Amino acid sequence: MNHSEILEILIREQDPKKAASSLRFFKTGRGEYGEGDKFLGFTVADIRGLVKRYGKELTLTDLEELLKSEWHEARHFALLVMVKRAAGELEAVYDLFIRNVERVNNWDIVDISSPYISGAYWYKSGDCTT
Repeated sequence: MNHSEILEILIREQDPKKAASSLRFFKTGRGEYGEGDKFLGFTVADIRGLVKRYGKELTLTDLEELLKSEWHEARHFALLVMVKRAAGELEAVYDLFIRNVERVNNWDIVDISSPYISGAYWYKSGDCTT
């Protein structure tokens, strides 16, 4: 499994009705905090299920590609995998997170990742200046 295959699954299983609802819920209109974010229509439980099934197979390069995706759920997926991986490879995951922090652009993906990646790194290293 690689990042392209994950994207194919997400696109194939998308739910346009849920996606339309997400656009309103996450305030993606002009001038709103999530302006321009695009959704495929997955619940958090759906994404967590995919992470459980496919997350272990992905490299950090695959995760970086998913973080670069235009799709919110692809970034959400990548960040959930990164949180799981942070316990064993915190520095590499943190470096990946910081390189792509502009892609962590909505409250839900900030909430599920920042405390466990950047927060954990800063706590462990004692360096809160980065």
